Amino acid sequence: MARFFISYSRADKAIAQQIRDHISLLDSKHYVFLDSKDITTGEDWQQRLRFEIENADFVILILSSASLASDWVEKETEWATSAESKSGVKKLFVYRIDDAEIPEFLTSRQIQMSTGNFTIDFFRLMEGILQRHSFFTVKHSLELEDRFYYTGTIWIEAHKKFLDLIYMAEYRFDYSFWDKEPENPDDRGTISGKIETIEIDTPEKYTAAIQTKFAMPFRTSQHFTAFVMLYLKNTKELSFVHPVYLTNA
Repeated sequence: MARFFISYSRADKAIAQQIRDHISLLDSKHYVFLDSKDITTGEDWQQRLRFEIENADFVILILSSASLASDWVEKETEWATSAESKSGVKKLFVYRIDDAEIPEFLTSRQIQMSTGNFTIDFFRLMEGILQRHSFFTVKHSLELEDRFYYTGTIWIEAHKKFLDLIYMAEYRFDYSFWDKEPENPDDRGTISGKIETIEIDTPEKYTAAIQTKFAMPFRTSQHFTAFVMLYLKNTKELSFVHPVYLTNA
């Protein structure tokens, strides 16, 4: 189950309702907040809106000429991007339904443009949303050491403000690396520990981790897959699957 918030102008109420209905058809357990349906009489609606945005997994902004002129849509967008900065997880997704100008703060985002066919648009919008994007990327470098081994580094790529959110990075490998040279150079069957962690518990470790982007060196003679878990402050952990192929060096 996921929590959705739809930000829209009253002029676009029909398309907002259509999106809400189709998300519910995908899975009845999804919770989709639409202010015209879910705010009750006498409720502090401003407080409720902010609560729903901060607790939503995904915020869908219906971008149109009308929504650009709406002060409340602007405020809801600010709350969504603020929540992203705290969690490192992308939650704001934009569906542009007319020739509205794209605001500068949205130009770096992938925007779903209306094709005039709602079925196609909805499929593409949900396909993008359910990929669960974040502001973190796992990257690696690779260098040939000799005819058997490669050395390299795997690290977390992100803006410093998002790296600041990490308090531990855990790397799990589908097989383990030598922690020392084998006595028999032809013996490549023995394995050592499969889990490595970079945990911040002192200011010195914090500085080192940020400067190196939580980098983990490795030495390998075969392809491997790294399963990376980032533990963030004040939010859920994020997981990544990152394959390393020696032929791509």
